[in-house]
Amino acid sequence: MLRGGWGGKPQGEGELINSVFAVQMNIYLTLLLISIAIHACLKLERREQGNPLFLVLLLLTLLILVLETFSVFFAAPDYQRTGGLQKIIEVLGFALAPLLPFCISLYSQQRVFRYDSSRNRKWSRLSLPLLLNLLIAAVSYFLAPATTGAGHGEAKSLLASFSYLTTGFYYLVNLLVIYMGRWKVTREECLVLGMLSVSPLLFSLFQLSHFIWSGVTIALVINYVYIVHNQAKRDPLTGLANRMAYEEYVAAFQRKTGRNLAALNIDLDDFKQINDSFGHHEGDRALQLFAQDLAATFAGKGLAVRLGGDEFLVLLQEERPEALQRYVAELQERILTHTRQLQLPYMIRFSYGLTTLDEGYQSVREMVERSDALMYAKKKGKEGRTRSNIR
Repeated sequence: MLRGGWGGKPQGEGELINSVFAVQMNIYLTLLLISIAIHACLKLERREQGNPLFLVLLLLTLLILVLETFSVFFAAPDYQRTGGLQKIIEVLGFALAPLLPFCISLYSQQRVFRYDSSRNRKWSRLSLPLLLNLLIAAVSYFLAPATTGAGHGEAKSLLASFSYLTTGFYYLVNLLVIYMGRWKVTREECLVLGMLSVSPLLFSLFQLSHFIWSGVTIALVINYVYIVHNQAKRDPLTGLANRMAYEEYVAAFQRKTGRNLAALNIDLDDFKQINDSFGHHEGDRALQLFAQDLAATFAGKGLAVRLGGDEFLVLLQEERPEALQRYVAELQERILTHTRQLQLPYMIRFSYGLTTLDEGYQSVREMVERSDALMYAKKKGKEGRTRSNIR
């Protein structure tokens, strides 16, 4: 927040200059967020988990910046006659302040636990401080005309204090969510999501209990750059990583030493028959269902890539044979359960090849090529058995 908080009055010429500068900064940040919001509405993939809520974060931050700008504007001595409008802006500001970090923590939860829908049910309890803050804000607004002097000051102080505490509480909740799900996402995503809390908390140290919304704006810009960059590395049909992500992952891995790695190449069985019998639309649906189960199985364990068509690759930082076979069995079970629940007129089956880097390969690419060869050998073996059964 700005100096003086919501509805604060500038004191003297120096404080007035500071307020004018702060309003200028808010205007710049507002224009920046408007341009990002327009670009996001046009370019952001709405089906990606968390992206719709990110748009809400942009719009909510815009609203708070506009309210804060008007709060400073109406606090000037020449505009004291607009006290009723100033009071509305002040109460709205304190009411909405905790809503933004609450949505931030919910956004991080959707990103971190995107494959665990049961987590959503636990957020009803965490919304209680937010609802209480809204109640205090409403009571403060309707009772304000009946209180004057010290009574009004105490009511405003109570609303401000509870709003600050609730806001800080949700920023800390966001950090806790990221810590709890740190094994399910990359370190890079943890850092980017953490900025949504760390940036405003660090900015708040300069103004004690006041949270500077420019810190949130900076964090949102960083997150948007990450989202757009990450979106370019996603396959548009399945949402899995594409070849660009694969090349980036391999390049990063080769710069490090002493790490385990395994390659799991996958190709769907009889996929052409699904296209021929039920149409390409149903074939796309089968690819999406398989990709969903593949991503859920290996979330936090490795990089799942769609190489093209019905070919997939998973790179895992794991070399224990029993663990790798357990992941494959889990994937098969997920797909079987999924197809039965949806009552699909076909079964989704796959062939796979599995290799590990400790088998003596000179590079990751050589390992992937060997895994691919093993997968095709299994696939041809299945086709040979099928022809024998027909005869």
